[in-house]
Amino acid sequence: MGTGRSGVAWVPVLVVLAALPAVYRPILVTGSSMEPAMSWGDVCLVARPSTLRAGDIALFEGPGAAPVLHRVVSVRGDGALVTRGDANPSADLDPVAARSVMGKVVVVLRTGKACSALRSAAAACARISAQSHRQRR
Repeated sequence: MGTGRSGVAWVPVLVVLAALPAVYRPILVTGSSMEPAMSWGDVCLVARPSTLRAGDIALFEGPGAAPVLHRVVSVRGDGALVTRGDANPSADLDPVAARSVMGKVVVVLRTGKACSALRSAAAACARISAQSHRQRR
């Protein structure tokens, strides 16, 4: 059983993926506040904190130290960020202090739709399995 050309094609991809954690931090999107730019299940690659500008997407420590991905609306004179989720009607109540910024989103891997499809398929399989089990009784 040979690997064929498709096995060779994966080598550069695997090398890049192995090097990513040294340069970028992968973050799984688990909310909907950044729809449509990011969906549940998407993966963002976040670079170390750099200069952020209006329009950038920042990763920062939110309330209770939970990480938050929101878009920068503006940067105040003291360096604090005014942020807002794209799907939210208004800016976040509290500005984000520069020390709370964990990084800047540089790439969004749109994996959310595939994750949603897999979750739906798994749920359908579970329902079918449960119905089949009940019918056997």
